[in-house]
Amino acid sequence: PKIPVYFTVGLIGFVVVSLAGYFYAQNQYEALFTGSKWTVLALWFITILALLKSNLLAKEVLVKAIAVSGLIFATLSLLQLAGIDITSTSSSGVKGSLANKNLAASFMCMVFPLGMWLYKIKNNWFGVTLIILSTVVIGFTESRTAYLVYIIEAVLGYYLLFVNQHQTKLKWIVPVLFAFISGIALFAYYKLDESHFRNLYSSNTLKLRTKLWSNSVEMVKEYPVLGVGSGNWKLYFPKYGLETLQDAAQQGSVSYVRPHNDYFWIVTENGLVGFALFLIWFISVGWIGLKRLKKNDNEVNNFVFIGWLGYALSGLLDFPSERIT
Repeated sequence: PKIPVYFTVGLIGFVVVSLAGYFYAQNQYEALFTGSKWTVLALWFITILALLKSNLLAKEVLVKAIAVSGLIFATLSLLQLAGIDITSTSSSGVKGSLANKNLAASFMCMVFPLGMWLYKIKNNWFGVTLIILSTVVIGFTESRTAYLVYIIEAVLGYYLLFVNQHQTKLKWIVPVLFAFISGIALFAYYKLDESHFRNLYSSNTLKLRTKLWSNSVEMVKEYPVLGVGSGNWKLYFPKYGLETLQDAAQQGSVSYVRPHNDYFWIVTENGLVGFALFLIWFISVGWIGLKRLKKNDNEVNNFVFIGWLGYALSGLLDFPSERIT
């Protein structure tokens, strides 16, 4: 579809505000680094759109390339589970190449719907492999946010795959078989170490996020227009109190670098001006996908929209923009 003007205005405007943080941020280098990340994203979008418009790149080819990256990422994650980590990162656990299990979970949630699309276009082995591997990796990350996003995506994808297409033959067989295979894998993971999934019942992360968000609200109140500068949230966060956090944080041996919410992150660092421009761009991407979904005229767009929705939901409780490039 034709790209609306507000998409371009929002994207470029937000990048300009993000880079402008260099001139008023407490740490200018952090501002430049973060602004550069968003600049790379903007250039990527502009390049991809130009290639698609000139027919030098097909949407299906682009989506398949992203799906392949998902398979590679999932393979790295499973190797890490087996004790083989070729990424040479210091953190442990299932993280793919992103050095963090939350980021790994967010990425797999975004590529999971592509597996359903591949299955729908009869690329069965490729699609089923991506679906199973992404499900297993998401399960192993033990991320409650990813579990919630995954369930929503699975329901929407199931509707597009079977209910909307009136495929009564596979309507019940596929989800039952899929749940059975995934259940066995996750049970085996639990039996390897019964401490796995223990955090699912803990309220500590919710208490932490509540404090991160309340301090972020105070930050917005004090710096409402342009924020504190890109990459500078972590420098201002302690200013608004650490009293309910763990002792290590109060003593300075542990620091928090992000509010575990992309939207708070953006509005605190780029102010209401930058946040408004970001929303104009980001929501326009989803709006374009939603309009195509209603028309049901292009199957790949439908499943890409589910991936976008997964990213939008992940950003409410996690920080997928940490690896935006």
